[in-house]
Order: sequence, then C-alpha cells, then structure tokens
Amino acid sequence: MRNPVKDVHAGKLCPTCAGNSEYSHIRQQEMKRIMQNAVNQMYRLLSLKENDPAEYEAMIELGSKYTARVDDPAKPTSG
Repeated sequence: MRNPVKDVHAGKLCPTCAGNSEYSHIRQQEMKRIMQNAVNQMYRLLSLKENDPAEYEAMIELGSKYTARVDDPAKPTSG
C-alpha cells in the first residue's frame, strides 16, 4: 500500500493559494486516509510483535534505517 502522505505530497500545488499558510493543504478525506494508514501500520506491527517476534524485530530494524535522522517520539505527558 502506498503511503497516503506521499500521495498528498506528490499532488499538484494550488495556483491560487500555493505558499499561503492560511489555507489547509490536506482535505478531510485525505487526513482520514493518513490516519487510517497509521492505524493499519500500528496494528500490523503489534500483531507481528505478538505472533511473529522475529519478523517484528526485522521490521523494526528495517524501519530504523529510514528514520535515523528523525527525532525520537515525544514522551507522553501525564494527566
């Protein structure tokens, strides 16, 4: 499955509002696809962790190669 964020990023720029941060650049339908993709990927990883730990570790190792320059996740704040 192609990453829907890449689909949005690859789309054409709006000639009227391009570069204007006042306007949303992601429509509700696109945001729903992005969030559903994130949920699906998380479910897939958690299922692998439980049912196929070796494959899970392989996926985590592969993913770390693509995220080496990405900030670590923010720690959740309590309460």
